[in-house]
Amino acid sequence: MATMLLGACDNVYPELYAGDDNVAGTGENSVTASPVKVYISNSNFVNVTSKSGVGAFDKNDDFTRYENHYRNLLLSTYAYRSTNGGADFTRTMGNDPRADNCLLSSLSGTGGMPTRLVDRYPDGEAEGQQMYFYETEASESPTTIYYNPEKTEEGYNFFTYSFDNAVVSAPRTENGRISYDVTIDGTQDIMAGHAPKMSMQLLNTRYSDTQHNSLTEADKSAIASLEGYSAYASHRNVDPVIDLKHMLSRLRFKAYPGNKDCESVTITGIDILSETTGRIIVASRNLDEVGVASKGDIGTITLYEESTDGITPCQPFEEKTLEWVDGDERREISDRTAITLGGSVLLFPDETYTMILHYKQKVAATLGSPDTKVIDYSGKYTIKPLAASYNKDPKTETYMFRPGLVYTVAIVVYGLERIEVTPSIEAWKDGGTIIRDDN
Repeated sequence: MATMLLGACDNVYPELYAGDDNVAGTGENSVTASPVKVYISNSNFVNVTSKSGVGAFDKNDDFTRYENHYRNLLLSTYAYRSTNGGADFTRTMGNDPRADNCLLSSLSGTGGMPTRLVDRYPDGEAEGQQMYFYETEASESPTTIYYNPEKTEEGYNFFTYSFDNAVVSAPRTENGRISYDVTIDGTQDIMAGHAPKMSMQLLNTRYSDTQHNSLTEADKSAIASLEGYSAYASHRNVDPVIDLKHMLSRLRFKAYPGNKDCESVTITGIDILSETTGRIIVASRNLDEVGVASKGDIGTITLYEESTDGITPCQPFEEKTLEWVDGDERREISDRTAITLGGSVLLFPDETYTMILHYKQKVAATLGSPDTKVIDYSGKYTIKPLAASYNKDPKTETYMFRPGLVYTVAIVVYGLERIEVTPSIEAWKDGGTIIRDDN
């Protein structure tokens, strides 16, 4: 198998990365090798964010903002041996030049290899699926990483993650996994994922298109037997495709007029009481472990405005006042003229959230007086998800706000009477409706 593979390769392999010539020599001693190619699953990668704390983003909302996000998104990628009992996750590219355990990590060994979805210099297409590796976050041009040509039959598992601009600890490497402690402020879209476990079933589904129709049953059997993704598979156009997933739940807010008195109310801010810290496993021998492993301290997460261009960080919330439109009294509340409150907040998944609504209201200075004064108020609301199948956690069997779902919280303002809160669910992924009446 190895002889056939090397003979088919078109690339000369003078170095593994950045000047390292320990694996393969140069000149007469050079040998051929296969470049590591990794792609992102387009169906799972609909909403992205950049490294600037610009919040969540919906591709269908504003394409220019989406494109800016896509071009500036910084990811990190690991690849570790999947065969022969699994890899030693303490090894990195820096101390494992033959890729006996680690095929991809940062060259410094302090995280995954910096990865982008476009070749920035020259500027690449913002809709491509191939991932480009960079020696450092500041590198202007991508670098090519090769499989060790002496290990064509070695399988590897691939992992990719993005912490946006969240506060992140040093990596924890223990028990065959790598994790990080992450502190969020509600504007970061934390993502993690991996290429699916290699199998015959995967080859017959994901790799059954025109590009792979030349695969013979013998090819498939050999590729599947290697457990992970390999040079042998790459030469047959079977490369890892990362299913990158959102790790957080997303809330966004709209205010609806309940009656004419709504114009006396100005919403000045929204806070959510939720966990601000959590531990996220980004790579593991057990692929199912990738995701949020635990949560920590409760804190206050504040709603900001949405980034204007997908590059500029989110700005502080701007207070907003509803306007009553003639004829609204004959319309259902959901059909009335609503206003969007800020951007979104991204939270660790949970069974409930506590929302604190801050607002001010014009009232009579004294009973019966035409003069008015403004009083500041705040109201506390408990928000729970609907008891629907898409909200059920498969591990705990409890209903909760799920990662990758966006819930729109409708705030109905009735002036002096009351304020109602009705959370609903919308797409990142399609859902249903949650009805809650909090007076």
